[in-house]
Amino acid sequence: MAEEIWMSLFFSAGLCAGLPTIVWALYRLRRHQEEGGTVSAFLVSLIVSNILELVLNPFLITCFLQRSSCSTRDVLLLSFAEARLCGLHFHQLVALEGILCLTYPHSSSHFFHVFLPPALSLTVWITVISCNFFFIGHIINLIICLVSVILAFITSALTSRLWSLSAGLLMQPGFKVFVTAMLTLIILYIPCLVIYGMNLLYLRSESSWDNGAVAVMSLRLVTEPVLCVLVCGETLKCQPPQRQQGSS
Repeated sequence: MAEEIWMSLFFSAGLCAGLPTIVWALYRLRRHQEEGGTVSAFLVSLIVSNILELVLNPFLITCFLQRSSCSTRDVLLLSFAEARLCGLHFHQLVALEGILCLTYPHSSSHFFHVFLPPALSLTVWITVISCNFFFIGHIINLIICLVSVILAFITSALTSRLWSLSAGLLMQPGFKVFVTAMLTLIILYIPCLVIYGMNLLYLRSESSWDNGAVAVMSLRLVTEPVLCVLVCGETLKCQPPQRQQGSS
């Protein structure tokens, strides 16, 4: 019972800290639009995954404290896992979007803001939901998770290129976006991916590390809305020159 209690405490902390952070992020995204910025489907999808987890949090806390085992709890856990799995991908896509717009501001903005995000976002949602509800393939889920790690390497390569073109060591463009994205991936997501892979190899051995990694990931409700706001701030810097060129 003690394990369920401290897991519920982590979920409660994520709920209490995540609610004001998500509200603040929604306000900043609205202001970003009013200032002429564009909110891509990646940003919207990441916030939606956060809101979905936020809504499911109170029900999961109740299930943990009551130690109930029923079909309702299974559906809640499945929906909760899907929200996090989608968040893992959209988290990396949002970071990649921000770094890509800074690295190639003129060539990538129209393509990345208009054509690619809606189609790719819809594909991610459909793929994750289909694999969990219909195929129930743990290996397929692990492969899907590894895609986000590949995206992280691509983001790192683009960030390295961006910084090589900039003078100075401190206050590099995209520094806050890159650090926030990588810390979220390494601290919050990677432990769950490692444990998930180990469970596949060792026949899903139960451990307190599993529950600990799942509980700590609740902090994504804080870091990911912050990432969205940082990306909006960076991409807005790339847009005024484009509009000036268009008007001339």
